[in-house]
Amino acid sequence: MTKRLSAALVALFVIGTAAHFAFTDEGQWTPDQIGRLNLDRAGLRIPVRQIFNPGGPGIHEATLRLGGGTGEFVSPDGLIMTNHHVAFGAVARIATAERDYITDGYLARTRAEEIRARGYTARMVQLYEDITARVLGDMRPGMSYEERREAIRSATSVILDEARAEHPDLEISVSSLSYGNTFKLIGFKTIRDIRIVYVPPFAVGNFGADTDNWMFPRHTGDFSFLRAYVAPDGSPASYSEKNVPYRPRSWLKVASRPPQEGDFVFLLGFPGTTMRYRDSHYVAYERQSRLPYEIMIRGERIDVMRRVSEGDRSLQIRFAETVKGLANVHKNYQGKVTGIDRMQLVARKQEEEAAWVRWYSSRPGLRERYEGILESLEEIYAGMLEDDPFNRAVRELLYSPVQTFAADLYEYLLQMELPEENRGVDYRGEEAEKKRDGLLEGPESSHLPVDRELYLRASIRALGLPEVQKIATLQLIVEGQELQGYAPALSRAVSDAYATSPLLSPDGRESLLDLSADEATRRGGLFMQIAADVHDRRQEMGARQEVRSRALQRLRQLYAEGIMALGEEGEEMLYPDANRSLRFSYGYVKGYEPKDAVYIQPLTHLKGVMEKETGEGEFIVPDILKQSWLDRAFGRWADSSGDVPVNLLTNCDTTGGSSGSPVMNARGELIGINFDRVWEATANDYSFDPDFGRNISVHMHYILFICETFGAVNVLAEMGF
Repeated sequence: MTKRLSAALVALFVIGTAAHFAFTDEGQWTPDQIGRLNLDRAGLRIPVRQIFNPGGPGIHEATLRLGGGTGEFVSPDGLIMTNHHVAFGAVARIATAERDYITDGYLARTRAEEIRARGYTARMVQLYEDITARVLGDMRPGMSYEERREAIRSATSVILDEARAEHPDLEISVSSLSYGNTFKLIGFKTIRDIRIVYVPPFAVGNFGADTDNWMFPRHTGDFSFLRAYVAPDGSPASYSEKNVPYRPRSWLKVASRPPQEGDFVFLLGFPGTTMRYRDSHYVAYERQSRLPYEIMIRGERIDVMRRVSEGDRSLQIRFAETVKGLANVHKNYQGKVTGIDRMQLVARKQEEEAAWVRWYSSRPGLRERYEGILESLEEIYAGMLEDDPFNRAVRELLYSPVQTFAADLYEYLLQMELPEENRGVDYRGEEAEKKRDGLLEGPESSHLPVDRELYLRASIRALGLPEVQKIATLQLIVEGQELQGYAPALSRAVSDAYATSPLLSPDGRESLLDLSADEATRRGGLFMQIAADVHDRRQEMGARQEVRSRALQRLRQLYAEGIMALGEEGEEMLYPDANRSLRFSYGYVKGYEPKDAVYIQPLTHLKGVMEKETGEGEFIVPDILKQSWLDRAFGRWADSSGDVPVNLLTNCDTTGGSSGSPVMNARGELIGINFDRVWEATANDYSFDPDFGRNISVHMHYILFICETFGAVNVLAEMGF
């Protein structure tokens, strides 16, 4: 539940009135809500239609869903600006020890030198309609969850067929918001040929790395440039040398004046997931169970990969994308735990829920609909806590591609023992042949020594499972051993398994494929034995979790419906939780107070980069940048302080997926590119705290200064400089 909603609750139950509240530092608004936000009063100096213009050009068309983040067109020739960390996967995939584009960066000085960004697509919204009334038009009182779901499926199927016939050039989907209480029809134009133009050196794009991640003051040049290509006729096409740069209808221009503290700002982007409409039991589960576990397991994987690859640049490049992603989430989750505790969020949500219960209990007809929801949610999370130890133990073991392969092989052999008509659809006829061919190919490993060590650690932890969840094969290995002997015994067994498993050789795999499941288990060694041990319990717990998942969907839909009903009675416009669809947020350039007597200014400068320099690890400053500092060669990029601004803070409402979002001033001009939140704001995914809700952006002056300093003058020229 959000701060905005908390205020509505206070109004209803403390003051006794229903009032409208305007909190400019909170809100991930859908495009169709923008026009109702009174943005003129907030400070916007352009018509709202320039931001979101259904069916026509607008800033929304210049904003792209790109990889796991956001990007934006910044030239009429399809030049895309996004974060260094959003484009990192593209450059990591072309890097080698000989051509270390991760460390050195990459610059295409001509269009012919632009390299394909494998796996990247760019999607721009060209159709956006609220279809809630059509989707829910056939809902009847007393419908079961299954009946409601089927009615929604039927309605959306008709709507999708119509839209796809009308817009054959768009990728059409229905986005379910507010846990199935509102629905939007969205049409994306999808560009499948994306190429690398300029990625700055790692020492610029990732300056401060893990130490500074989620922190401020920050001094990171987290930006990159890509380009969108299409077929010569302008239609989206897969990569081809014949393709030409895409010509967007809208692109963004850089502001002529640098931002100042207090300036109005806004951004568009594709934020991933927030959980602000979840209940107190969910937050308690996150804080007590899931987050601590994820912090532990991700930290362990990072440590193992870094240690194994120490001194081996080829391995470091191989692991770079994985380690960077793990480290980012690892620190984010640590911040979430701290924030949940700081806000006393479980207790606060319990108070809000009590107020909500009092509200619906006092309204005729609502008690019957909403009573018991919170109690049912509590029961579900209690059941999840009981199953978590086994599920997590198996998940850790399955992190090994070899164990995953063994599980797939065991399931295949079980299915092959059944009459064909009784098998799953993936195990009949041609599909069964495809399965067999895939099993002949064997498991793909990121790196066997890493897999082996993580598997050993997972095996040791699995020995601590509750008695009814223990894995028999692992228990047999340590049977009769003292506690201190568990690790050596398991280490020998795991090492032998990786050295001798038939699953790791083509002949060995083929020798197992025509055996019974029992015989393959006997011959297949440790991995097959564990696959057999956990199979039935995995099936049982998976079925139980499926039941829980369906119940959670229905309960969350009802809970969100009830919260929205309360908001409507309080004349409160509520935004839905983020779900990777296009959102708008606005606020101001603004510092904050992370603790007593400490005020953090909203702008950092190149001076701070030099102050942090150590010459090694995360704080290396390239020589050319140091020389620019010594010479005070800042040119047109210095602000009124005489220094180059690097990063800035605003109080816009962002989350994962907002990375790369364009940050614009009151006139819709680019002042920066969003890339992070402050440490204290990571828990805002659960509830927005306006005192700490700050997002971090790269200042456009720093982006342009780096381009000029490092020779990317073709990029500058294309942007009009």
